[in-house]
Amino acid sequence: MFSYWTWFLIALAQIAICLIYTFMYSKEVSLSGFYYACWREVPVGIGDKYNYRFITAVYLLAFHVILVGVFNGTLYKSFSTLSFFSEINTLEDLEKSDLIIETSLNIFGASERESELFQKLSKKVKNNAYSEKPAIKRAAQHMNVAAMERREEAFFKINAGF
Repeated sequence: MFSYWTWFLIALAQIAICLIYTFMYSKEVSLSGFYYACWREVPVGIGDKYNYRFITAVYLLAFHVILVGVFNGTLYKSFSTLSFFSEINTLEDLEKSDLIIETSLNIFGASERESELFQKLSKKVKNNAYSEKPAIKRAAQHMNVAAMERREEAFFKINAGF
């Protein structure tokens, strides 16, 4: 979603606005001094401070509306965008997809195959034979990961897990 710098700058802007608002409020004429000045008929310019506070409050409200809009837009975009390779029907498509292949098997065996495709695929394989979670569950939970299992074992693991 947002980078750390974006969150840092948003927090910094919020802190700065809150500090400005606090200092404006603390330098305002106290009510007892205001009543005394009115009683003594001394002209008092208290209206300017209220205008600044109103402008700051409007800015804070607009800032929050913009922030919530950007955040909701980012969530909508991330949930509505396809984040996987749509059609993987062959090993060539899998090799082109830039997905990491997780498996709990040794797919290529002990002997190296001569095919260039198998050599490229073997570089992308992450063998997690001793992992607690099967490769299918890891692929379902994480994006940009492909799982490769035997069909019978995959059906067993899916049915046993759900």
